[in-house]
Amino acid sequence: MREMYERAIAADAVAETILASHGGGGNWGRALFLAQEALDTLSEADEETCARIVLWFLWQWTDFLGLRPEFDTCSLCGKPAPDRYSIREGGMVCDSCSGGSSGLATGGACGLVEAGPGCCHWLETTRKIHPDQLVRYTLDKKSFREAKVLATAILAEAIGKRLEGWENT
Repeated sequence: MREMYERAIAADAVAETILASHGGGGNWGRALFLAQEALDTLSEADEETCARIVLWFLWQWTDFLGLRPEFDTCSLCGKPAPDRYSIREGGMVCDSCSGGSSGLATGGACGLVEAGPGCCHWLETTRKIHPDQLVRYTLDKKSFREAKVLATAILAEAIGKRLEGWENT
Protein backbone atom coordinates (compact mmCIF):
# COMPACT_ATOMS: atom_id res chain seq x y z
CA MET A 1 0.00 0.00 0.00
CA ARG A 2 2.80 2.40 0.86
CA GLU A 3 4.41 2.05 -2.55
CA MET A 4 1.92 4.47 -4.05
CA TYR A 5 0.39 7.56 -2.46
CA GLU A 6 -3.03 6.95 -4.09
CA ARG A 7 -3.19 3.46 -2.58
CA ALA A 8 -2.42 4.73 0.90
CA ILE A 9 -5.00 7.51 0.66
CA ALA A 10 -7.62 5.10 -0.67
CA ALA A 11 -6.93 2.59 2.10
CA ASP A 12 -7.27 5.39 4.65
CA ALA A 13 -10.67 6.36 3.21
CA VAL A 14 -11.88 2.75 3.49
CA ALA A 15 -10.70 2.40 7.09
CA GLU A 16 -12.03 5.80 8.12
CA THR A 17 -15.47 5.00 6.67
CA ILE A 18 -15.71 1.72 8.54
CA LEU A 19 -14.57 3.20 11.84
CA ALA A 20 -16.78 6.30 11.58
CA SER A 21 -19.87 4.17 11.04
CA HIS A 22 -18.92 1.70 13.78
CA GLY A 23 -18.55 -1.21 11.40
CA GLY A 24 -21.99 -0.67 9.95
CA GLY A 25 -23.76 -0.96 13.26
CA GLY A 26 -21.74 -3.82 14.62
CA ASN A 27 -21.83 -6.23 11.69
CA TRP A 28 -18.04 -6.48 11.76
CA GLY A 29 -17.93 -9.70 9.73
CA ARG A 30 -19.54 -8.11 6.68
CA ALA A 31 -17.61 -4.88 7.24
CA LEU A 32 -14.31 -6.74 7.25
CA PHE A 33 -15.29 -8.73 4.16
CA LEU A 34 -15.96 -5.51 2.19
CA ALA A 35 -12.78 -3.95 3.54
CA GLN A 36 -10.73 -6.99 2.60
CA GLU A 37 -12.10 -6.98 -0.96
CA ALA A 38 -11.29 -3.30 -1.36
CA LEU A 39 -7.86 -3.43 0.31
CA ASP A 40 -6.75 -6.57 -1.52
CA THR A 41 -7.66 -4.95 -4.82
CA LEU A 42 -5.99 -1.67 -3.84
CA SER A 43 -2.71 -3.47 -3.13
CA GLU A 44 -2.30 -4.12 -6.87
CA ALA A 45 -4.19 -1.12 -8.31
CA ASP A 46 -2.76 1.58 -10.52
CA GLU A 47 -3.19 5.27 -9.68
CA GLU A 48 -6.37 5.78 -11.73
CA THR A 49 -8.12 2.67 -10.46
CA CYS A 50 -7.56 3.54 -6.78
CA ALA A 51 -10.21 6.27 -6.87
CA ARG A 52 -12.70 3.90 -8.53
CA ILE A 53 -12.06 1.27 -5.87
CA VAL A 54 -12.82 3.80 -3.13
CA LEU A 55 -15.97 4.84 -4.96
CA TRP A 56 -16.95 1.17 -5.34
CA PHE A 57 -16.38 0.65 -1.61
CA LEU A 58 -18.37 3.74 -0.62
CA TRP A 59 -21.28 2.60 -2.78
CA GLN A 60 -21.09 -0.92 -1.32
CA TRP A 61 -21.09 0.69 2.11
CA THR A 62 -24.28 2.67 1.39
CA ASP A 63 -25.89 -0.62 0.38
CA PHE A 64 -24.49 -2.36 3.47
CA LEU A 65 -26.03 0.34 5.67
CA GLY A 66 -29.36 0.02 3.83
CA LEU A 67 -29.14 3.52 2.37
CA ARG A 68 -28.70 2.85 -1.35
CA PRO A 69 -31.45 4.64 -3.28
CA GLU A 70 -33.35 3.14 -6.19
CA PHE A 71 -32.51 5.09 -9.35
CA ASP A 72 -35.53 4.11 -11.47
CA THR A 73 -38.28 6.16 -9.87
CA CYS A 74 -38.91 9.20 -7.75
CA SER A 75 -39.03 8.19 -4.10
CA LEU A 76 -41.95 10.56 -3.49
CA CYS A 77 -44.33 10.21 -6.45
CA GLY A 78 -43.09 7.16 -8.36
CA LYS A 79 -42.49 8.99 -11.65
CA PRO A 80 -39.75 7.39 -13.75
CA ALA A 81 -36.11 8.37 -14.15
CA PRO A 82 -35.33 11.18 -11.73
CA ASP A 83 -31.80 12.51 -11.97
CA ARG A 84 -31.21 13.94 -8.53
CA TYR A 85 -30.92 12.67 -5.01
CA SER A 86 -32.59 14.50 -2.14
CA ILE A 87 -30.66 14.32 1.10
CA ARG A 88 -33.80 15.33 3.01
CA GLU A 89 -35.96 12.63 1.41
CA GLY A 90 -33.23 10.00 1.36
CA GLY A 91 -33.99 9.05 -2.23
CA MET A 92 -34.15 10.09 -5.85
CA VAL A 93 -36.62 12.87 -6.68
CA CYS A 94 -38.06 14.13 -9.98
CA ASP A 95 -38.26 17.76 -11.13
CA SER A 96 -41.80 18.16 -9.81
CA CYS A 97 -41.02 16.88 -6.34
CA SER A 98 -37.74 18.76 -6.05
CA GLY A 99 -39.45 22.01 -6.97
CA GLY A 100 -37.71 22.10 -10.33
CA SER A 101 -34.54 23.25 -8.64
CA SER A 102 -31.94 24.00 -11.25
CA GLY A 103 -29.16 24.80 -8.78
CA LEU A 104 -28.03 21.30 -7.97
CA ALA A 105 -25.35 20.95 -5.40
CA THR A 106 -21.93 19.58 -6.05
CA GLY A 107 -21.65 18.67 -2.40
CA GLY A 108 -25.21 18.49 -1.20
CA ALA A 109 -25.33 22.12 0.00
CA CYS A 110 -28.93 22.70 -1.15
CA GLY A 111 -30.07 19.20 -0.23
CA LEU A 112 -30.06 17.96 -3.84
CA VAL A 113 -27.27 16.05 -5.52
CA GLU A 114 -27.11 15.53 -9.27
CA ALA A 115 -26.97 11.89 -10.34
CA GLY A 116 -27.00 11.69 -14.13
CA PRO A 117 -27.37 8.58 -16.24
CA GLY A 118 -23.62 7.88 -16.45
CA CYS A 119 -23.23 8.07 -12.70
CA CYS A 120 -26.25 5.87 -11.99
CA HIS A 121 -25.33 3.30 -14.63
CA TRP A 122 -21.77 2.93 -13.34
CA LEU A 123 -22.90 2.62 -9.71
CA GLU A 124 -25.54 0.02 -10.53
CA THR A 125 -23.27 -1.98 -12.83
CA THR A 126 -20.23 -2.04 -10.58
CA ARG A 127 -22.05 -2.82 -7.34
CA LYS A 128 -22.52 -6.35 -8.68
CA ILE A 129 -18.87 -7.03 -9.50
CA HIS A 130 -15.70 -7.77 -7.57
CA PRO A 131 -13.47 -4.68 -7.27
CA ASP A 132 -10.61 -6.33 -9.15
CA GLN A 133 -12.74 -5.93 -12.30
CA LEU A 134 -13.00 -2.14 -11.89
CA VAL A 135 -10.03 -1.58 -14.17
CA ARG A 136 -12.43 -2.45 -17.03
CA TYR A 137 -15.22 -0.10 -15.84
CA THR A 138 -14.14 3.44 -16.51
CA LEU A 139 -16.32 6.51 -16.30
CA ASP A 140 -16.02 10.10 -17.42
CA LYS A 141 -14.96 12.83 -14.98
CA LYS A 142 -18.45 14.31 -14.64
CA SER A 143 -20.03 10.95 -13.85
CA PHE A 144 -17.23 10.09 -11.42
CA ARG A 145 -17.67 13.40 -9.63
CA GLU A 146 -21.46 12.90 -9.42
CA ALA A 147 -21.06 9.35 -8.13
CA LYS A 148 -18.55 10.40 -5.51
CA VAL A 149 -20.67 13.33 -4.35
CA LEU A 150 -23.75 11.09 -4.20
CA ALA A 151 -22.06 8.33 -2.20
CA THR A 152 -20.37 10.72 0.21
CA ALA A 153 -23.55 12.80 0.69
CA ILE A 154 -25.50 9.67 1.63
CA LEU A 155 -22.79 8.47 3.99
CA ALA A 156 -22.21 11.92 5.51
CA GLU A 157 -25.90 12.14 6.35
CA ALA A 158 -25.77 8.70 7.99
CA ILE A 159 -22.53 9.29 9.89
CA GLY A 160 -23.27 12.91 10.75
CA LYS A 161 -20.17 14.37 9.11
CA ARG A 162 -18.03 14.31 6.00
CA LEU A 163 -14.84 12.35 6.43
CA GLU A 164 -11.51 13.87 5.49
CA GLY A 165 -10.39 10.70 3.71
CA TRP A 166 -13.18 11.07 1.15
CA GLU A 167 -11.92 14.46 0.03
CA ASN A 168 -8.44 13.16 -0.79
CA THR A 169 -9.52 10.40 -3.18
